[in-house]
Amino acid sequence: MDLPISDVLKANLKHLGIEQPTPIQASAIPKILDGRDLIGQSQTGSGKTAAYLLPVIARLDPAVPQVQSIVLTPTRELCVQVAEVANELVHGTGIRVMAIFGGFSIEIQCAALKQGVQLVLGTPGRVKDLMMRGRLDLSTVRHFILDEADEMLDMGFLNDITYIANRTPKQRQNLLFSATMPPPVKQLINDYMNHPEHIAIKQETRTADTISHKFVQTSPPEKIRAIATLLREVNPDSVLIFCNKKHSVPSIARSLRSAFPQVEFLHGGLQQDERMRIMRHFRDGRIRLLVCTDVAARGLDILTISLVVNYDLPPDPDVYVHRVGRTGRIGEKGMAVSMVSNSEMAFMRRIESHARIRMEPYPMTLVKAASDQKKSRPYRGHDRHRGRRR
Repeated sequence: MDLPISDVLKANLKHLGIEQPTPIQASAIPKILDGRDLIGQSQTGSGKTAAYLLPVIARLDPAVPQVQSIVLTPTRELCVQVAEVANELVHGTGIRVMAIFGGFSIEIQCAALKQGVQLVLGTPGRVKDLMMRGRLDLSTVRHFILDEADEMLDMGFLNDITYIANRTPKQRQNLLFSATMPPPVKQLINDYMNHPEHIAIKQETRTADTISHKFVQTSPPEKIRAIATLLREVNPDSVLIFCNKKHSVPSIARSLRSAFPQVEFLHGGLQQDERMRIMRHFRDGRIRLLVCTDVAARGLDILTISLVVNYDLPPDPDVYVHRVGRTGRIGEKGMAVSMVSNSEMAFMRRIESHARIRMEPYPMTLVKAASDQKKSRPYRGHDRHRGRRR
């Protein structure tokens, strides 16, 4: 798709691994660039984040230090994920991005806002809090975006959204994304949107028949040892280990590295050159195990990943489908193994229902071996290029 965006943005898209638009991107991006209000019905994992961020960022002015766009998300985790994509897209543009959510120092967030920010991403409660303190001014906003609007309303954020929307200019572009359209979301559309375009994308949730789905029921402190035992037993050529939180990625990689030297980690906070080096080494087999976040793994297009491990169950069932779809490609067999605590079993069943799969328990001997293990032995994988054991 030929878009009227800068060469810098096109290069950033390529770095994210987005060369062919998803259906939601192909439909939404031209309309958003035209300045139209838009409603997008699309599940997580369909590419909707880039579908609204790319055209919005393309219309931001880095020379103006005031907030020009606000994105509201229901949870801190989604806010962080959107911020990671946004920071990838604004690389080299001079545009500043700020994520605002609870559980983090308000003073640090306020200090960052004073430096001048064009794009703010936040949860409704913390955004409203900063506005009421007089620390966040949205009077210059030109783009007002609600991501996962149905979930925000389910969580009781209607009053916060109303407070925020009423303190932005009436002449603005409104974008709303929601998996479902219950009456409260329709009322929100009627109250704030101006003759919006409506795009509905149905997502395929079935995973490839070549993937076997397993789980290990274990406590959080035992996850690392369970994964180490799994890796010795399966002896895979290449592994992606997914985590939900960026700050957990380096520590998990370090914990595995003593037994498996060919471990690296990847998250959105790394410098671009370092990310490119790691991805290149993973593609050519010099790195066998890669611990990463969902956003960081977007640019990895590798056909021969034999094992996907979920250190954390993903926050959305569609994200599970997206993760495990990186194995079992072009007819090859693949395996996905999730580390699941007792409190996560109900959510695991939701994933099974949504993805139309059945996760079988991995042999309980694996959990016992992980608990009994006292020291690690070196990892001996197969050289996928030479076909011999290292």
